[in-house]
Amino acid sequence: MVHANYTDPTNPRSYASSTGSLSLTVLRAPTTTTVTVASASEPGSEPVSGQTLAITATVAPNSGYSGTPSGSVVVTTPGVSGALCTITLNASGSGTCFSSAQVPWGTDVPFTGSYAGDPSFLSSSGSTTQSIAQESIIVGQFTASPARSSTGTRSPSA
Repeated sequence: MVHANYTDPTNPRSYASSTGSLSLTVLRAPTTTTVTVASASEPGSEPVSGQTLAITATVAPNSGYSGTPSGSVVVTTPGVSGALCTITLNASGSGTCFSSAQVPWGTDVPFTGSYAGDPSFLSSSGSTTQSIAQESIIVGQFTASPARSSTGTRSPSA
């Protein structure tokens, strides 16, 4: 509720004082959430299942709105129970977490970031897909060596 009073300070008799009020509703701004996934140990290379992932989320107000969202983004992927991580947004509206959860390997593995909103900004979700390479597994190592030969003499049979 906004209240306003009017009085002309230069000539208080020219206009009668008046009072009025109105209701004002402030709406929260819509947002867009983006997520990127990379190898934590080798940025720029394809992430590998079983190795640590660097997951970055950014939340920004939609076009025509200003300000910086605050709060956190929860990142999930199918095949992993619960959240991979929760990213706390910095003063620029982004943040990074490092997850060593066992993410399934394959092409186009989906990752989703969910922003819950704050007092000034609405919630939003964003998804991306990322190829995750299969972890190399060494089953065993074998070493070959030449067969032993014996030398000697053999007596003929009678």
